[in-house]
Amino acid sequence: MFPLSGGSPANLWPCAFWHTTPVEHPVKISNHGPRNILILQNERDPAATLDSGRGMHKALGTRSTLVTVDAGGHGVYGTQGPQACSTKATDTFLIEGKIPNHDVRCPRP
Repeated sequence: MFPLSGGSPANLWPCAFWHTTPVEHPVKISNHGPRNILILQNERDPAATLDSGRGMHKALGTRSTLVTVDAGGHGVYGTQGPQACSTKATDTFLIEGKIPNHDVRCPRP
C-alpha cells in the first residue's frame, strides 16, 4: 500500500493499548432492519479494499446497496464531478431518501 496511503494502514495506533472501558457498546452489524444503507467503494482503494466493502455489504444483506467505482484512491463522492454516477446515487440518497434498487457499478470517470 505504501506510498499510496502513506503507510497509515500499517501503523499501530497507541490507543489500541489504552486500558480503558469504551463509553458505548460496539455497534452490531446486522442484516435486520430497514433498507437504508448506501455503501460507496472505489475498486482500487489503497486504504479500504474492495473486499472489505463487499464484506460489509454481505453482512448487511438486503439492507444495503453497494456502489462501486472503477477508480483508485480513497474518495468516491464528488471526486469525478457532479455527473458521475456515484455522486448522482449519493445525492439522490441524501436529498430524496431513495436508494438504488440494485447494486451499481460506475465506469471509469
